[in-house]
Amino acid sequence: VLTKLGVSSQLSAAALGASVAGLGSVGGRAAGDSSSLPPAQGYEAPLKVYSLDRAGRRIGVRRFGVGAGKPVLFLHGPSFGAGEYPEDRRLARKYGLDVYALERPGYGRTDVVPEDEDALACGCLDILAYLDHERLEGVTVLAHEVALIPALELAARRPDRVAGILAVSAAPPFLELEQIHAIPEHQGIFIHAARHAPWIAHLLVRLLMIRMRRLGPQGWTAVIFGGLPAESEVMARPELLPGVIGTYSFYLNQMGAGFEHDLQMMLADWSPLLAAAQAPLVLVHGSRNETTPPGHLELFRAIRPDVRIELVENAGLSLAVSHPQLLYRRLASLAEGRK
Repeated sequence: VLTKLGVSSQLSAAALGASVAGLGSVGGRAAGDSSSLPPAQGYEAPLKVYSLDRAGRRIGVRRFGVGAGKPVLFLHGPSFGAGEYPEDRRLARKYGLDVYALERPGYGRTDVVPEDEDALACGCLDILAYLDHERLEGVTVLAHEVALIPALELAARRPDRVAGILAVSAAPPFLELEQIHAIPEHQGIFIHAARHAPWIAHLLVRLLMIRMRRLGPQGWTAVIFGGLPAESEVMARPELLPGVIGTYSFYLNQMGAGFEHDLQMMLADWSPLLAAAQAPLVLVHGSRNETTPPGHLELFRAIRPDVRIELVENAGLSLAVSHPQLLYRRLASLAEGRK
């Protein structure tokens, strides 16, 4: 970890951290807050942006698709936004889906997890408050990457609220070190740091955010997908630019606080949730996903044999934006109760 920072001692790393500690706010009311922005438009498919309060915490939420359509709860991952991509909104309308997207703690406008609370428990309570606010029962959940964990927590706690889960590019619980070693080095370093030295992980996330800000709204994805040519090629597609730009502030608004919460959830043993959550679970995964090689998905089956795994040829971690038609068609089928 110290080598990655370009230093030789923990003292040097601490000094480096101090030098960047004042660059950017981590609070829920950071500069660049978008709570007063008008609805985003594109492909005649608007994105409604609003917020609600839970016990003094602000929760940012969005809604798109067809009003009174099949209810879908969209739990985003760290890199592909929550409705910023116009094609997501267009396809939600095409397939008759009413999509409720919640900004998870530390992302967008949703306040960070209080210091005395567990990240997963707090996130689940946010979701339940949102479902209660919208009077939603039996939703189909679309979960990107690490968001599968709160989706399973919700299904385990309140099975009546979840009709099924479609997980995109999800990684299984970290039960074997080989899983971590397989992650590309520039991504895996955060997992290694969070396991052994959380304060260094915090420093790395701050540095990551600073570099993203320097690259700007159109170039920030190079930090995530650098060294992965196939993924970089996907993210450079001109039609994805509105979504890339829209996700920039959503991701950076709180200087990576949401990503730090995600690291906490990923490193905990959440394997019992797989057995406890009885809602139908479908995993859609790219055959060329280098962050989570398809072979690792067998860990899901080892814990829960009835899980359905669908591999998409020539797709990678960026499956969420490279194959939206396939995903929304599959989501619509799951929402209709078809396997």
